[in-house]
Amino acid sequence: MSAHRRSHAPLKNITRLGRRGAGLSAVVACLFAALPAHGADLDYSQTYAVVVGVLRWESDNWSSFSDRNRQDALLFGTLRNNGMPEEQGTLLLDEEATLDRIDSELQRVAASAPSGSTLIFYYAGHGTCVGPGHFCFANYDMSGPEAGL
Repeated sequence: MSAHRRSHAPLKNITRLGRRGAGLSAVVACLFAALPAHGADLDYSQTYAVVVGVLRWESDNWSSFSDRNRQDALLFGTLRNNGMPEEQGTLLLDEEATLDRIDSELQRVAASAPSGSTLIFYYAGHGTCVGPGHFCFANYDMSGPEAGL
């Protein structure tokens, strides 16, 4: 099945919003609005996270970023060090951050997050416009607009 025709039933609202520029802003705004004002107030035992950092790509179409002071790994380490259980989070860096792997991990983590918990999706890397008002993240194996997250 092609990347742009996948069924994301459990995540249909997140995925649909995430593919639109205005919707992406809404998702980010909702995420920050849902987070406590202070990290100390966050119940890490009820926090679920998929942290993705793509600083280099399989394709030469994307320029790489320096991995010095990676914030993606720092964020994930902070979540884990403050009590987020290992099975409730995934860190995908560079070549691990393929479309299939991001999709499967986001589906797995979101499905395991109970009502009332906090779900964090963090992405660091390039993004691109794939049509009027439509944007996507550039996963490691992205070869063209139809293959983006």
